Amino acid sequence: MTIKYIITVLLFLLGNSIYSYPSYHGLLLPNSSYELLSNDSNYEFSTHILTNSDYSSNLATTLFTLPHNISIGAFQYIHTSKKYYNATNLSIINYGSFDDSESGYTFSSEDYILKNTLFYQLDSQFYSSLGCKYIHSNIDNFTADAITFKLAVYYHYQNFLIQLFSDNLGLVINSYTDFDENLPIIHGLKIMYSPKYLKSILSLKYDYFNEQKIFYLSYELLSFKYASFYIGHSSLSSNLYYGDFDNDFFTGLSFGIGTQYKDFSINLAGKNLGPLGLIKSITITKLIN
Repeated sequence: MTIKYIITVLLFLLGNSIYSYPSYHGLLLPNSSYELLSNDSNYEFSTHILTNSDYSSNLATTLFTLPHNISIGAFQYIHTSKKYYNATNLSIINYGSFDDSESGYTFSSEDYILKNTLFYQLDSQFYSSLGCKYIHSNIDNFTADAITFKLAVYYHYQNFLIQLFSDNLGLVINSYTDFDENLPIIHGLKIMYSPKYLKSILSLKYDYFNEQKIFYLSYELLSFKYASFYIGHSSLSSNLYYGDFDNDFFTGLSFGIGTQYKDFSINLAGKNLGPLGLIKSITITKLIN
């Protein structure tokens, strides 16, 4: 059994033919329910800027279930001060067991991702963030390692927030194969708007990735005291359609609800991948005063 066969099987089971980076696809998977919904790892920081809300240090844990028995456990610690906001994440991605029908050989695959992001307020309107990720990927007895960076700048003007970013810039430390492998680099723009008389956020995000242009549109309603509601849609849905459109109507749709009681909050999220299945997540957060 060759490593090429292992990677091909893994890529097929993920249903991720859109992406051509099987060794480092874990870098593209979410760390929290908000990230699953918004496709933005910096979404929570952006909402704090846009709504002028106070930062709170917190501990959070998230459990994801994906199609084909893939699961993710993510842990996050956020520390805040007057001008900066630091988030540390650890994600463990379990792709399950795989069987080679010809030889009867069984193998497993996991990714371990450690990430730290520092957000900093430059002045009253400009903010910046720098994130660093280290990924250790394992398929059977084969391993790969890479380190990447995410750079972002933010401009806040009245009810608008504009974000420019580049993600997964970095280098491969060691590869599964002898071939040169590229990281899944993403460049993008995000515009967020919060209406003056309705506590909510409308977001439009544009990603340029792997020679594809991907758009995300989302809306979060924050007007309720103890609950928030989220809905979003991705242009990637067009790559997932099959059969009659009536069956595909909700493909690419993200939906979520959040609630808070005292120092605890719970966020539930889902993303419909059509014929591939549903991604579900729950995030539990404990605020630290």
